[in-house]
Amino acid sequence: QGKYGVQLASFAQEKDAKKAVKRYSDKYKGNLQAMVSDIQKADLGSKGTHYRVRFIGAKTKNEANELCKKLKAQGQGCLAISR
Repeated sequence: QGKYGVQLASFAQEKDAKKAVKRYSDKYKGNLQAMVSDIQKADLGSKGTHYRVRFIGAKTKNEANELCKKLKAQGQGCLAISR
């Protein structure tokens, strides 16, 4: 399992992030099947706490960037990240 991945969204409520993981897993099954879902809690100071929906498993940053390109072509916002 690689240490790179993609971040697809961020939510103020953890329950919304959990729902999004299921939705993205189903919608982008072909692209995300080898990835592991991850919800990262992030304290954004004055913006409060947010829950980032991420899928980890790319071996290289380039692989994560290529996955983002595929997802963006399908209309999904995406950010390549490292764990």
